[in-house]
Order: sequence, then C-alpha cells, then structure tokens
Amino acid sequence: MDKKELFIDFMEKTANIALATCTDGRANVRMVSIGFDREDPSVLYFVTGSDSNKAAAIKKNPEVSFVPAPDKPDTDVFIRVHGKAAEAQIPVERIAELIGRHLPQIAEQIPAMLPGLIAVEIRYSEAEISLDMAEPEIITF
Repeated sequence: MDKKELFIDFMEKTANIALATCTDGRANVRMVSIGFDREDPSVLYFVTGSDSNKAAAIKKNPEVSFVPAPDKPDTDVFIRVHGKAAEAQIPVERIAELIGRHLPQIAEQIPAMLPGLIAVEIRYSEAEISLDMAEPEIITF
C-alpha cells in the first residue's frame, strides 16, 4: 500500500486528533473529535464552541498542526500534519455525520448545542508519515 493510501485509511479510522494552536508565542494542544471523508483527504473537520479558547486561538492564528490519536496506541504509523484552519465549507450536520462514524454519542449532542458551535475545517497540502520509526516521508494532496 502506498503512503498516501495508508494515510487515508489511517485517518478514516481515527476519531480524535491532538490539535496544536499557537498564539502570543504560546502553544496549546488539545484533543479534538474529528470528521474525515476519504473523498477529500486534504481536509478534516471538527466543531467547537464559538466562544471557546480554541476558536479564539484559530481566529488569531489559523496555522495549526495535528497528530492523529489512534485508538490503538501501539500502532507503528506516525503522522504529523500542518495546515490552516478556517470556517468549514460544509454544514455542521455533515460534520456531525462524519464524527458519528466513530463517536455517535458526540454526533448526537451536536444539534442540541447549536447555535453555540462553529464548524471548522483544517486544509493541508501535505503530511509527514513514518512507518516503524523510519525516516518520515512527505505525501502531497
């Protein structure tokens, strides 16, 4: 399997990422439940409170990084991605559907939390992927 297809398969099975934002010279990392669609593997989605620290950080500096947080931490696939966060170009309901593939309990809560949520997408043009602690390769989208 080529690395790009490995990335897509891995992300399709991933429910959460560790998302890093940086404002005022201070990095913050938090776990975020995501939606991913193999039809457009250069983007992932999440929702957050419109008045959350995460939303404020992204508004101030949309450059973000993330690593998938696999359900099985003993995996030998390591991925790191840098991208740009922005308001999502798809509806919150679609993001809830994508999140619901792995986390139905969270997806069910999303409609009740509207309109206090914003839909966010992270777009990226490349990702680093490494197998078995080998030197990472850059894949492009």
